[in-house]
Amino acid sequence: MTIVHIGLGKTATTTLQKHVFPELARLGGYRFNDPHLVALLIKGNALKLSTEEKDDIARKLKAERHFISLEGLVNWNPAFWQWAADRNLELFGPATSILISVREPIEWMTSVYQQVIHEGNVVQPHEFFVDRDELATLAPLASPTRLDYFCSDLLDYAELDRLYSDRFDQVVIVDVSQIARMDFVDELFDLDTAIVDGLRSRFDNATSENRSYSLRAMKLTFARERLLRRFGLKTFGSADRRYHDYLALARAWARTPSMTEHRDARRSLLRRLATGRLPTWRGLMQAGLDRILPYEKFHLPKDVKINLDLVEKNRRFIAERVLPNYPPLRPRLDKPQTDLDTSR
Repeated sequence: MTIVHIGLGKTATTTLQKHVFPELARLGGYRFNDPHLVALLIKGNALKLSTEEKDDIARKLKAERHFISLEGLVNWNPAFWQWAADRNLELFGPATSILISVREPIEWMTSVYQQVIHEGNVVQPHEFFVDRDELATLAPLASPTRLDYFCSDLLDYAELDRLYSDRFDQVVIVDVSQIARMDFVDELFDLDTAIVDGLRSRFDNATSENRSYSLRAMKLTFARERLLRRFGLKTFGSADRRYHDYLALARAWARTPSMTEHRDARRSLLRRLATGRLPTWRGLMQAGLDRILPYEKFHLPKDVKINLDLVEKNRRFIAERVLPNYPPLRPRLDKPQTDLDTSR
């Protein structure tokens, strides 16, 4: 059976993909993020796959057991969750285990918005968050390949659960607050307790990956963009990618043993400075400013358009559907239970 972690993004996915999932796949006898498969799936996120490419995916999935983790598969925009679920069913078939990671809704929406900023798509929060009526007006501009607007009226974790439970044989949902426990592993693999404890240690000791900009970094980014626009310029972001950019991105990730073998941001920044190469703005903010100066968390403005009733519904879903699946934490073999940090 194929195992596919579809997202959500910004739920410790990079840490899992880099430090946990490759070892978990090896122990379970799975191939993790086959480069050729990942390249096709990345292309399929933005462009239509040919019949030959779809057949190629089917052949590879049939030939051996695969563990895939690609958070874009769920789609970052809830408006396209059903579209993505139908596409994933077509690509993987119903006999697939789907792993979904979720997060407290306000925190998740904040991180998603900041990820948009990270990728160079600099837009103010009041322009990014819209209500259902505004989204209907903007529908002709919407695309599943880019996140220009976000409607919290559509952020419904229970609906996401239903979309995948109706289509796939197994759906496992884990909240980010419980990921460090690694209890979700028991639902997908039959591994000894000692092995799961080892995976837990890997996650505990992993460095923080892709931390969101601090409040100071966000302010500087907005100031930079205002200055550029005075001269009729703007940042070239991920939303500006064209056809050839997507193909180049897929090919670049296909050359990497794991799509998430990112270089350490701090070392990359130092290396760039040492060789005279200009660091990226994102590198300066994440690996420079936010590591040198005290980190102050960015929060969405209170008057931004957020459906608070649905936020509470999503919190109840986590409390009633997700968290009860986790029994009391098993004792660690290498340190007392009370020492285990489960706050990540």
